[in-house]
Amino acid sequence: MADDNIFGCDKMVVMPREALSGWTIGRILGIPIVIAPSWVIIAILIFWSLGVAIFPAMAPGVSLAVWGMALAGTILFFASIVAHELSHSLVSRHFGMRVRRIVLFVFGGVSETIQEMPSAAAEFWIAIAGPLCSFGIAGIFAASSVIAGYWGWLPGSIATSWLAAVNLLLGLFNLLPGFPLDGGRILRSLLWAWRGQFLSATRQASWLGEGMAVLLGLWGISRALLFGDWLGLIWLSLLALLLFNAAEASYQQARLLFALRRVPVGDVMRLDVHPLRADALVREAVQEVIARYHDGAYPVADEGQAL
Repeated sequence: MADDNIFGCDKMVVMPREALSGWTIGRILGIPIVIAPSWVIIAILIFWSLGVAIFPAMAPGVSLAVWGMALAGTILFFASIVAHELSHSLVSRHFGMRVRRIVLFVFGGVSETIQEMPSAAAEFWIAIAGPLCSFGIAGIFAASSVIAGYWGWLPGSIATSWLAAVNLLLGLFNLLPGFPLDGGRILRSLLWAWRGQFLSATRQASWLGEGMAVLLGLWGISRALLFGDWLGLIWLSLLALLLFNAAEASYQQARLLFALRRVPVGDVMRLDVHPLRADALVREAVQEVIARYHDGAYPVADEGQAL
């Protein structure tokens, strides 16, 4: 199980595992921080947009060190996402869940845990930690912008005001009540606590998530038709598709976990295995077992060891 972040929105992992592989750049409180190759795409887009359009538009006619501001803004933006995910991870640890890693990828970030959600209360506090962190970061950057403006440091004031605004928007976006957004997970936790039915609560929150994904796609279409924002249409369509699939996949995964909770391992595993002797030569193993039984895997046992 994992908390995924699409620029701060958390959900269970639906991206292919290879899409979330990458390079470990360090650890924070023992949690590995990983950058996926796809992260480079969004990092370049944000850096370019800040330097070419956003920061120059915030101070027209004023000479600014825009590329230095863009670099700092990009780094601090992704540091904010890591902080958002770290808040989820630390609260997860508080409730006894193991956190595997935090991954930055093209749609934001992922905080991966490897246990089921222990209770409705745990899910509520884990989910709400992210938006609260984003709001806190927004407040810090807003105060920094005021201080930088007071001391006449215009580049710092502009960069921190943008970071305050974007973190505020991330926090608000996350609170939308559609699974797998944080707001959807908060809603699921409340429904779960109220009715005591985890699966039903997941289904209702997932329906809202799918509906919000459809609205997001329609918004992209309307912007393209009204304002000619075809690039925005592509981006919003990809985001809407990911959200829709995540909502449905989250429900299906919840159904599977719920169905298997009381199923013994012996009911789903093969018992007619064909072991290989640890001291057998490879030629013997091929002739005696592998050539006769075309299994995908073979247990290896020492002589006299029971399987």
